[in-house]
Amino acid sequence: MPVLKPFRATRFTSKAGDPSGLLAPPYDVIDEAEAERLRQLDPHNSVRLVLPEGPAPERYTLASERLTAWLDKGILAEDVEPTAYVYGQTFVLPFGAGREPVERSRRCLFAALKLQPLTAGGVLPHEETHSGPTEDRLALTLACQAQLSAVFLIAGDSSGDFQAAVEAAEDGPPLLDATTPDGVRHRLWKLVGRAAEAVCRLAGTEPALIADGHHRYETALAAAERLEGRETARSVLACLAGERDSGLMVLPTHRTVRGPPPGGQWPEALADAFVVKEIDLTRGGMGGAAEGLASRAARLRSGGMVMVVPASERAYVLEPRSEVVAASDLPAEQEGVATAVFDRIVLRRALRLSADAAARRGLLDYFKDPAEAIAAAGPAGAAFLMPALDVGTIRHAVRGGERLPPKSTYFAPKIPSGLLIRKL
Repeated sequence: MPVLKPFRATRFTSKAGDPSGLLAPPYDVIDEAEAERLRQLDPHNSVRLVLPEGPAPERYTLASERLTAWLDKGILAEDVEPTAYVYGQTFVLPFGAGREPVERSRRCLFAALKLQPLTAGGVLPHEETHSGPTEDRLALTLACQAQLSAVFLIAGDSSGDFQAAVEAAEDGPPLLDATTPDGVRHRLWKLVGRAAEAVCRLAGTEPALIADGHHRYETALAAAERLEGRETARSVLACLAGERDSGLMVLPTHRTVRGPPPGGQWPEALADAFVVKEIDLTRGGMGGAAEGLASRAARLRSGGMVMVVPASERAYVLEPRSEVVAASDLPAEQEGVATAVFDRIVLRRALRLSADAAARRGLLDYFKDPAEAIAAAGPAGAAFLMPALDVGTIRHAVRGGERLPPKSTYFAPKIPSGLLIRKL
């Protein structure tokens, strides 16, 4: 089972300024334009640590020197006693155009999670990773001798006791109260002593599912090997939400393949593997159709998806043929998961590429926004719009030990960098 402990966090002090300008999304959802906007937002924005400027390896040295300087100047300071932190997010669900916004909130726990191999069963991964990001994060972690961002996990909570405990733990004014430009409100409360230990125990009574941060967990495992004998390196900065939290939200991550399939055109190249049904776009064509097509994809089951071919201004529902799925050696638990079907049938069967190889060659990219996915397809490519998965489906899909493909989910809102740092 997961083992969680209070720890001494390093946090921004009042010298850093308005905390709303100090937080940044996780590194893997920040493009260069967003990174520059965050740098301009505040000279101490955490993007300057998690995505330092310049080429490697100089940028890792820059981040380390910057972290040391901020500690020396009192911009950052380490808490005196081991602490667990209750973290609250309040946000508006992105229902889409024309729908009334709905405010939601969720409560999480920050603690130090003892590292264990991902095959041990206490911490469950749910998707594969690409190799490049892990190498980058490891170099940054070793240079800074710190974990700069948390792994986000879903705590098993069949009794509801963990959820009740984190909700009851909000007592008094928060340590931090910030609202980031995306409209999400972030608050942080401190728990020490027996209260902290009790909540940590409740978070570790059942296996935890990694929601976001597979690369960060793998990085922590690799860093622990490099820093053998250092006790602090045997744990990772973790943020856990209970599986019963009504604020848990999983969005789809859409796929774009740049370029045509070998020896054919879309959709003919997939007709032997999918039942292909063209979507009527005569009422307005492709312009402005992305939201409606994504809604169409969201209603699909049994591994279905929507394919959009911008060059021909056509879109199709793809329903996998059962005999092809059966022959694809997909685990039975994943045969109805669209991202797994895409990986085995579109990428491996039709394009003869793994997701990692396709991404490294620039042929495969991932998008939260369906319009961006469609726009990125170019003159010969196609966008594949995915339905979202719920937490129960994710747990079922990986219960046999097999992971889903990279970027199968997008948990929102993200856990930002800049809330807490854990020194090694």
